[in-house]
Amino acid sequence: MMMSRAQSQHTDKIYELISEYHYKEGLKLCNKKGHHLAPLVLALKAHCLAKLSKREEAIEINDSLLNFNSSTAISPQEILSPDFCNVMELTYNYMQHHKGVLELCAAVTNTVKSNIAVATPQHLQLLQEFMDKEFFTYLKMNDFASMNKSAMTMFKQFGHTKYLYWAISSNLVKHGQTLNINSPQISMLVQISEKLAHKATELDLTAKDEIKPYPSVQDWRLYLSALITQSKFSEAITLLQTKVTTSDKSITKIHDETSILAANGSLVQMRPTERDELIASYMSKFGDFASSAALYSELISQSPEQWIYYENMWAASSAAYAPSTSEAVSACTKVCNDMVAKEKEDESTIHLRSPRLLLIKMASLASPPNPTLTSTLIKNYIDTFYKKQCCFSDLHPYLDQADKQQLVAHLLNLKSKDPLDLRKYIISSQLLAYFGEHSHNNVNELLKTWSSSLKELIPGEQDTQPGDELIQVAAERLFNEADTPAKLICLAGVLETAIKLSPYNYHFKLIGLQVYGALTAFERGCGLFNGLGVKNIQLDSLSYVLLDGLLKSGLFCEALKQSQDIQGMHLHSQRSLSDHLGKAYMYGNYSQVVEMLDFQKNKMAKSLQLFSSKSYTCTLACFQTDTLGELHGFSGKPEDDERAQMMTTIGEKWKHEDVDFATPNLVDQFSDNRDLKLHHNYESISTTLNSFNSKEFVFNDAARISIIHEAAVNALTGCAEYKIAKNKGKGKEEKRQKISVLEGLEKKMELLHPIGADSKDTVLMLAVSLVNSVLVFANCENDNSTLTLSLEAVTEKVNAVETSPAWTKHTSSSSSSWLAASCEVLPNLVIFVALQGGLARLIKKRRLTTLSGWSALVERCERLVEGLRVLFREFENAETELELGIENDQYYGDLFVDGMKLASESVASSHSLSTKRSLEVLNQLYEKKSDI
Repeated sequence: MMMSRAQSQHTDKIYELISEYHYKEGLKLCNKKGHHLAPLVLALKAHCLAKLSKREEAIEINDSLLNFNSSTAISPQEILSPDFCNVMELTYNYMQHHKGVLELCAAVTNTVKSNIAVATPQHLQLLQEFMDKEFFTYLKMNDFASMNKSAMTMFKQFGHTKYLYWAISSNLVKHGQTLNINSPQISMLVQISEKLAHKATELDLTAKDEIKPYPSVQDWRLYLSALITQSKFSEAITLLQTKVTTSDKSITKIHDETSILAANGSLVQMRPTERDELIASYMSKFGDFASSAALYSELISQSPEQWIYYENMWAASSAAYAPSTSEAVSACTKVCNDMVAKEKEDESTIHLRSPRLLLIKMASLASPPNPTLTSTLIKNYIDTFYKKQCCFSDLHPYLDQADKQQLVAHLLNLKSKDPLDLRKYIISSQLLAYFGEHSHNNVNELLKTWSSSLKELIPGEQDTQPGDELIQVAAERLFNEADTPAKLICLAGVLETAIKLSPYNYHFKLIGLQVYGALTAFERGCGLFNGLGVKNIQLDSLSYVLLDGLLKSGLFCEALKQSQDIQGMHLHSQRSLSDHLGKAYMYGNYSQVVEMLDFQKNKMAKSLQLFSSKSYTCTLACFQTDTLGELHGFSGKPEDDERAQMMTTIGEKWKHEDVDFATPNLVDQFSDNRDLKLHHNYESISTTLNSFNSKEFVFNDAARISIIHEAAVNALTGCAEYKIAKNKGKGKEEKRQKISVLEGLEKKMELLHPIGADSKDTVLMLAVSLVNSVLVFANCENDNSTLTLSLEAVTEKVNAVETSPAWTKHTSSSSSSWLAASCEVLPNLVIFVALQGGLARLIKKRRLTTLSGWSALVERCERLVEGLRVLFREFENAETELELGIENDQYYGDLFVDGMKLASESVASSHSLSTKRSLEVLNQLYEKKSDI
């Protein structure tokens, strides 16, 4: 039904207001009499209500429009209006109301189908569009069974084979996402998928469509997946050898995404080498290792520099000749020697790295070991490929099997023979550093050579400059030998100079982060991290270089923001997944569907870094005080009870999904997504650089924080509820019901033992002892001896804390380590003070302030906080503590002086900021004594 001119003008005004985000004004226009019952106006009204967070009202209006029995229901003709459908869909999608989108799709498709005899081409296009939307809505809901049903319905309606592929993919995804894959129903899904894949590929082959005459590589891979899932490797190999079509280029030229959409799927054909790779892979899985090795050998002859072929040939050969290793080594050695001989025969000027590298690997695996041969091959490799920046990392895995003395002599000769050849000097320096030959690797000489290499600077955004590896070798040496803050500051100065002259080399920034971390000076570390341009998934893979340093430098606000950025990235990834999956289906990239779902399930949802960031958010939220710009932290005052209640309520978003700390080997369920390989290119035998916490340590630390956070807020809430119960004068049973929040807390505390919460973590154990005291005071009515023992246990923990590193007077040489230890204990100290305040209020309510040991404990706890305040003030007032003091052996030339000055100023500034932030927290805690 056509709108009148007045109606059209009216809706145009509403559209204009919505586009300018004036939803209230738009809503007023929608309610204007004369037009307020028009279907499009009602749909726009629902949209405005949704934008104004009135979800239920918006859903009610839309549902009434689609309910043909309703007084506001629209006619079948009106529902086919593109404007009306678009507004309805936008509103439902904005509210994430998938059920509403499905109802809209059903209304549109049923209307067109019921009038199919008189349907126009536009109506048929609308039918296909909304049947597609139905499929993608089920995708957002992870309803793979309904996706399959929807795809099969579309195939019957339109006859496009892409819908068969969609149905196959849905079945295989459902199979992959199901835990019990051996159930008859799930097994049948794969069998049906195999039959559908056979039908779809046959239809494509016989149709000989002009745009897409053959199935694409994605179509064939879907068929193969159906076979491999059933372990039908023989059938998969036969299919590849007899049926699968291949081509080195696309049959039809792809101009843009329109070409793909016109073909109803991907146009990319499987390459012949890709087919052979799959056959070789399936042969290995089928157990035919000899044939697999032979096929990889053929592939090597076609692509002699494809390293993965050499690795797979070795894996297949070793399995074929098992348990004998020598025969497999001989077979692979022959292939490599043949390739090298062919290169010489062809008089090629391009030397092959891959066969020579596998020859080194074969020599290193020889039985008995042959270090002389390994060394000879390595020397030849160095002489041939020393100009390659990857030369050292290529050789790194095999150096320990070589004759060290023979290699060192060759390197010294190489270094002295042609001292002006920078690449020879670099590879020699890297390998000498690896072997610990520091007498032949003078730091001053390394830095002087790097300075000379600056004459060859490459303009533009270059990841590395010609001599940058020398800085990394020198930095590793200086870091390992630095035994004073002054020496570390000198190293930081060298790195600052290098960063200035080679600003795009991320290695310098990563090393700098570790150096400033060792100096507990992470204000500058934040700048270096920001210079890395970390974004999206890199927040998961690289944040480990930042978070620990922020906490140890007392930069808690920055740590909280970084933790929230990690969580935000994960949330965005989860929400946008369905959109990316939808595009993969539209473009026929079915393998991407499986890859993205597997990545989300196994990497993102189980991310150790996500779990760790949530635990940091827990502990940081506990002590974000109003001084630091937040209002929800603990301060030891009575308002902690209210804050604890709030944290208990909103804490769900900080907890990792489906984590049961009682599960054995829980750490194995998490995926460690840290990209530690970034640091391993220039690693020597003995080093403290690039030494990061293990997966187990990261998990245990995060789990410990999570458990303590939950225990602390529940204990404080329990104190408050106990007080409420006593105020009401109810009986004992009523009181126990009121403090039910404490039930199970004792078992929760027991979970700390298997994850390493022991006496070494003194402040944490102090907080634990106070949680236990809260439990004792809540449960013991008149047993004063038990209550006294509980207080004495806390006092004993206080004694242990007072002798810990954070409360030990620092010296000039220990300033950085003391600052790190002191800042690191602050979160748990805040929790302890808050718990002590809660316990004090509980004791007051029970009129036990004269109980033996209580007043002494209060005094000791106040002394604990004041003692740390005093130490921080002394640190703040120390004027000469961080003086640079460059000694003669630390002077590396005028080029580095400005960098060292910058490093010294950065450390002093960062220490000042850390001290200021820490004192703000401690001052807040100390003020609490007037409330006890």
